[in-house]
Amino acid sequence: MLPRERGSRRAEEAFPERRFSGLSEEQKITWDPEADRRIKRSPFLMRRFIRKRIEDRVRSRGRTRVTEADVDESARMYRQYRFK
Repeated sequence: MLPRERGSRRAEEAFPERRFSGLSEEQKITWDPEADRRIKRSPFLMRRFIRKRIEDRVRSRGRTRVTEADVDESARMYRQYRFK
């Protein structure tokens, strides 16, 4: 029988993916004004997805600031799928 309480030690043992993974999830990502402006030009329904992808990539590189170069890189990576 699996434990139902989220904070219990048994729950952490049963579901290791729920454990606190360190500072990577807690880091506050900031956006340059120009990068933020470029994201706001994207379709409304895609913005959250795009922001999350870019922030995850920046976080995985150990940085806390999204620049226009990061937005450009993301645009180049996903442009090939735009019309398929």
